[in-house]
Amino acid sequence: MADNKQLQIAKSNKLFDGLQEDSLSRIIKNKNFITVNEGIILYSSGDNTSDVYLMIEGEVKLKFSENRKVEFKDLFDFFGEAEVLSNKNRISSAIANTNCLLYKINVDELKSIISKYPVIKNNLKRINSIGNNEFSENVIYGSEALGTAGS
Repeated sequence: MADNKQLQIAKSNKLFDGLQEDSLSRIIKNKNFITVNEGIILYSSGDNTSDVYLMIEGEVKLKFSENRKVEFKDLFDFFGEAEVLSNKNRISSAIANTNCLLYKINVDELKSIISKYPVIKNNLKRINSIGNNEFSENVIYGSEALGTAGS
Protein backbone atom coordinates (compact mmCIF):
# COMPACT_ATOMS: atom_id res chain seq x y z
CA MET A 1 0.00 0.00 0.00
CA ALA A 2 1.27 3.50 -0.83
CA ASP A 3 1.74 6.32 1.63
CA ASN A 4 -0.93 9.02 1.83
CA LYS A 5 0.94 11.57 -0.33
CA GLN A 6 1.51 9.07 -3.15
CA LEU A 7 -2.08 7.88 -2.89
CA GLN A 8 -3.39 11.44 -3.22
CA ILE A 9 -1.22 12.11 -6.27
CA ALA A 10 -2.20 8.82 -7.92
CA LYS A 11 -5.87 9.49 -7.14
CA SER A 12 -5.74 12.54 -9.42
CA ASN A 13 -4.60 10.51 -12.43
CA LYS A 14 -7.13 10.35 -15.29
CA LEU A 15 -7.00 6.54 -15.25
CA PHE A 16 -8.51 6.48 -11.75
CA ASP A 17 -11.21 9.11 -12.33
CA GLY A 18 -14.34 8.09 -10.41
CA LEU A 19 -12.66 5.31 -8.43
CA GLN A 20 -13.37 5.32 -4.69
CA GLU A 21 -10.36 6.07 -2.47
CA ASP A 22 -10.69 2.79 -0.56
CA SER A 23 -10.52 0.89 -3.87
CA LEU A 24 -7.55 2.94 -4.99
CA SER A 25 -5.71 2.24 -1.73
CA ARG A 26 -6.00 -1.50 -2.51
CA ILE A 27 -4.57 -0.99 -6.01
CA ILE A 28 -1.60 1.31 -5.39
CA LYS A 29 1.62 -0.38 -4.24
CA ASN A 30 4.83 1.39 -3.23
CA LYS A 31 6.94 -1.02 -5.32
CA ASN A 32 5.31 0.28 -8.53
CA PHE A 33 6.57 3.86 -8.09
CA ILE A 34 9.73 4.43 -10.12
CA THR A 35 12.05 7.39 -10.44
CA VAL A 36 13.43 8.07 -13.91
CA ASN A 37 16.15 10.57 -14.73
CA GLU A 38 15.90 13.01 -17.62
CA GLY A 39 16.92 11.45 -20.93
CA ILE A 40 16.19 7.85 -19.93
CA ILE A 41 14.37 5.81 -22.59
CA LEU A 42 11.45 3.97 -21.00
CA TYR A 43 10.71 1.98 -24.14
CA SER A 44 11.35 2.14 -27.88
CA SER A 45 9.19 1.62 -30.92
CA GLY A 46 8.97 -2.10 -31.69
CA ASP A 47 9.58 -3.24 -28.09
CA ASN A 48 7.33 -5.85 -26.54
CA THR A 49 4.47 -4.30 -24.60
CA SER A 50 4.23 -5.00 -20.90
CA ASP A 51 3.44 -1.82 -18.95
CA VAL A 52 1.26 1.26 -18.64
CA TYR A 53 2.79 4.33 -16.97
CA LEU A 54 1.03 6.96 -14.87
CA MET A 55 2.61 10.39 -14.57
CA ILE A 56 3.10 11.49 -10.98
CA GLU A 57 5.81 14.14 -11.49
CA GLY A 58 7.78 15.37 -14.49
CA GLU A 59 7.26 15.13 -18.24
CA VAL A 60 7.66 12.31 -20.76
CA LYS A 61 7.98 12.77 -24.52
CA LEU A 62 6.31 10.20 -26.78
CA LYS A 63 7.60 9.91 -30.34
CA PHE A 64 5.47 7.95 -32.79
CA SER A 65 7.55 6.31 -35.50
CA GLU A 66 4.82 5.90 -38.12
CA ASN A 67 3.70 9.53 -38.41
CA ARG A 68 6.58 11.29 -36.56
CA LYS A 69 4.04 12.79 -34.17
CA VAL A 70 5.34 13.96 -30.78
CA GLU A 71 3.24 14.16 -27.61
CA PHE A 72 4.12 15.27 -24.11
CA LYS A 73 2.66 13.61 -21.02
CA ASP A 74 2.68 15.21 -17.59
CA LEU A 75 0.76 15.35 -14.32
CA PHE A 76 -2.58 13.43 -14.39
CA ASP A 77 -1.72 11.70 -17.71
CA PHE A 78 -0.91 8.08 -18.42
CA PHE A 79 0.68 6.45 -21.45
CA GLY A 80 1.58 3.11 -23.01
CA GLU A 81 -1.97 1.80 -22.71
CA ALA A 82 -2.77 1.82 -26.44
CA GLU A 83 -0.34 -0.99 -27.20
CA VAL A 84 -1.31 -2.92 -24.07
CA LEU A 85 -4.99 -2.73 -25.02
CA SER A 86 -4.34 -3.77 -28.62
CA ASN A 87 -1.80 -6.43 -27.60
CA LYS A 88 0.76 -5.07 -30.08
CA ASN A 89 4.41 -4.08 -29.90
CA ARG A 90 5.19 -0.47 -29.04
CA ILE A 91 4.32 2.03 -31.78
CA SER A 92 6.11 4.86 -30.01
CA SER A 93 9.20 5.60 -27.98
CA ALA A 94 8.93 7.14 -24.51
CA ILE A 95 11.73 9.34 -23.19
CA ALA A 96 11.87 11.15 -19.86
CA ASN A 97 11.92 14.82 -20.85
CA THR A 98 12.62 15.79 -17.22
CA ASN A 99 13.30 13.85 -14.03
CA CYS A 100 10.10 11.89 -13.40
CA LEU A 101 8.21 9.95 -10.80
CA LEU A 102 6.02 7.36 -12.51
CA TYR A 103 3.65 4.65 -11.41
CA LYS A 104 4.12 1.48 -13.48
CA ILE A 105 1.30 -1.04 -14.00
CA ASN A 106 2.15 -4.29 -15.78
CA VAL A 107 -0.32 -5.89 -18.17
CA ASP A 108 -1.42 -8.57 -15.68
CA GLU A 109 -2.06 -5.97 -12.98
CA LEU A 110 -4.02 -3.86 -15.48
CA LYS A 111 -6.19 -6.82 -16.47
CA SER A 112 -6.87 -7.56 -12.80
CA ILE A 113 -7.71 -3.92 -12.03
CA ILE A 114 -10.06 -3.69 -15.01
CA SER A 115 -11.87 -6.89 -14.06
CA LYS A 116 -12.41 -5.65 -10.47
CA TYR A 117 -13.14 -1.99 -11.23
CA PRO A 118 -15.18 -1.38 -14.43
CA VAL A 119 -14.72 2.39 -14.05
CA ILE A 120 -11.08 1.90 -15.12
CA LYS A 121 -12.20 0.23 -18.34
CA ASN A 122 -14.64 3.08 -18.96
CA ASN A 123 -11.88 5.64 -18.37
CA LEU A 124 -9.63 3.88 -20.89
CA LYS A 125 -12.43 3.87 -23.46
CA ARG A 126 -13.32 7.52 -22.85
CA ILE A 127 -9.79 8.91 -22.79
CA ASN A 128 -8.60 6.92 -25.78
CA SER A 129 -11.82 7.28 -27.79
CA ILE A 130 -11.74 3.53 -28.21
CA GLY A 131 -14.94 2.05 -29.54
CA ASN A 132 -16.40 -1.19 -28.24
CA ASN A 133 -15.22 -3.10 -31.31
CA GLU A 134 -11.62 -2.00 -30.82
CA PHE A 135 -11.65 -2.47 -27.06
CA SER A 136 -12.21 -6.19 -27.12
CA GLU A 137 -12.94 -8.24 -24.03
CA ASN A 138 -10.37 -10.69 -25.39
CA VAL A 139 -7.60 -8.11 -24.99
CA ILE A 140 -8.66 -7.08 -21.49
CA TYR A 141 -9.67 -10.36 -19.92
CA GLY A 142 -7.82 -12.87 -22.09
CA SER A 143 -9.48 -15.40 -24.34
CA GLU A 144 -9.83 -17.95 -21.52
CA ALA A 145 -12.01 -15.55 -19.50
CA LEU A 146 -14.48 -14.72 -22.25
CA GLY A 147 -16.94 -17.36 -21.15
CA THR A 148 -16.88 -16.14 -17.54
CA ALA A 149 -16.71 -12.38 -18.05
CA GLY A 150 -20.49 -12.13 -18.20
CA SER A 151 -20.62 -9.70 -21.10
